[in-house]
Amino acid sequence: YVLYVFLIVVSQQTGWVYSIDDANVYHRGPWHWVTLVLPMAVLIVIAVLVARHRRQLKARTRRAYWIFIVTPFAALVIQLFFYGIYLILFSMVIGACVMLMVIIGDSVDLRLQQQRQLTEMKAALAMSQMRPHFLFNSLGVIRDLCRHDPEQARAALDDFSRYLRCNLDTMGKTGDIPFAQELRHVQAYLNLEKLRFGERLSIAYDLRCKDFYLPPLTLQPLVENAVKHGVFPQEGGGTVTLRSWREGGAVFVQVEDDGVGFDTSADPNSALLDDLAGGFDGAGDAQRRHVGIENVRNRLELHGDCSLSIESQPGCGTVATIRLNPPEE
Repeated sequence: YVLYVFLIVVSQQTGWVYSIDDANVYHRGPWHWVTLVLPMAVLIVIAVLVARHRRQLKARTRRAYWIFIVTPFAALVIQLFFYGIYLILFSMVIGACVMLMVIIGDSVDLRLQQQRQLTEMKAALAMSQMRPHFLFNSLGVIRDLCRHDPEQARAALDDFSRYLRCNLDTMGKTGDIPFAQELRHVQAYLNLEKLRFGERLSIAYDLRCKDFYLPPLTLQPLVENAVKHGVFPQEGGGTVTLRSWREGGAVFVQVEDDGVGFDTSADPNSALLDDLAGGFDGAGDAQRRHVGIENVRNRLELHGDCSLSIESQPGCGTVATIRLNPPEE
């Protein structure tokens, strides 16, 4: 590139590369061929690299590279012997258009792949939330209520069906849902747990805003974690508090429990926080323990500028806070 620029600059005085006569007619100079050979050398280097790494490239990408290389190279060879029409420019435009089409195609493929992964993640998340122990325990409580309190059993069945419906509905969702819809899912879950734990579980709401959207099943796993790993292990139970508010243009959703808590400084770089924050059954394996929190984080990342923070201390409970900037409607 430096040599190319040097020849062009010097040619203004020497005519090595080109000159323009008094009649304003362009003439090639004796060193004009150098300005064509240098780009040819660059194209040869690119061709060698493409050939060397051809196994790592898609067939469509390889074809685009070869068109991008061969078309200008052929134009340069022709331009060595003929001039008048600037063929190099046309060949570069053709090569650039082909590369642009490939880039657009790759972007579309990537988008479709992300959508497929999102659909699979939704299905995995929905199934992961249907904990066998929770389902069996809830059905057992409803069975006992049918004998002693049919009206409450009917209400419990409504909550149970709403809980299952919300889990299954997420498999068909392609975007965010209203907070009110996610809240109904959480309330159905808490109502069922309230039947099991009775006075050991208290529920409080401080919802200062509800008019926003969030990814499905980002709140329910955090609430489930607060019940199972905060309130339930603590003698005498505790309280789960759900809050939402706006601050500085962002929306915050917080799940707090005054349960047993845990030490976040024990090993912050390990998977311990994921295990503790992921919401899992005691009988679940390591893979299932990661599903809850990993899916919440992944869904928040797909949502945009969002984050999930978890604060806890032994004996002082746990606070999980979601921060998101909802898209403008």
